[in-house]
Parts: sequence; structure tokens; C-alpha cells
Amino acid sequence: MEIEIQTSLQTERLGNRLWVLLKPFRFSVDQKQYTVPAGFVTDGASSPRWLWPLCAPVSGPFGEAAVAHDYLYAPEGPRVRQYYADSVLSAIGIYRKANPLVARVVKVVVNTAGKRYFKIEKDKLTPQRCYDALSARERVARLKEGRPG
Repeated sequence: MEIEIQTSLQTERLGNRLWVLLKPFRFSVDQKQYTVPAGFVTDGASSPRWLWPLCAPVSGPFGEAAVAHDYLYAPEGPRVRQYYADSVLSAIGIYRKANPLVARVVKVVVNTAGKRYFKIEKDKLTPQRCYDALSARERVARLKEGRPG
């Protein structure tokens, strides 16, 4: 996969495991453009804390990859196949200089575990997810107006 990252990732932590994008995040995969909108809520790389040195939620080589992956999985994201989304995660990690072996392991683990979540994420917004997304969008609006978050 040919990867290009066009903007930097700017997030703000919302709580224990959620971040909101403060500005749009743009990337391309094989010359197909994607834009993750400001206000998008992500849990980043859903990895246990002890794995953060290899795969931190929104920083390190998999930070941008995790946000792109969450967007590709999300109901409001583009319609793509799970394997494609998981491949993008790995490809962006490698683009950002992750160890290729670690990137392959991350892809296999996410592909296996993600089967349980991919259809749910695409077909169903839970009330909590709607609330989190609304709260995040309201916070982004306040920040754009120059009011404290």
C-alpha cells in the first residue's frame, strides 16, 4: 500500500480512553484520499497499557494509524472491508517507521479481534457512543470559538 499523511494529528483527551480530533486528519492510501473530520471521537489503538510502548493509543508509529483505522471502522466512515481497514493500520504504522514484524502482529491481532466489532461498528451507534461524539463535537465548537473546553 502506498501511504501519504497530509496533515498532522491533533487530538485532545476526553476521558480515560477517548480522544477527539481538533482538526481534520487527511491521509491517502494508494492515491485514494480520506479525511477524518474534526470532532471525530476515537479510542486510538485499543491496546492494554503494558503494550503502549509498542502501540500507544494516539502517539508513536501507530497513533495516526489507529485514528485512520477507527475512522474506516466507524459508521460515519467510508464503506470499506475490514481486511482493508486492518491493512491500512499496518501500512501507516510501517510508513511511520514501526518495526514491520510488530506491524504484522498488530494487523493479525486486530483482524482476528476486529471481526467481532466491525459489523457492530458499521451497523449500530450505541447511545453512549452518540453521547461521546456529541460531547466531543460540542467541545471542538467551543475551542474553535476560543472558549475553554
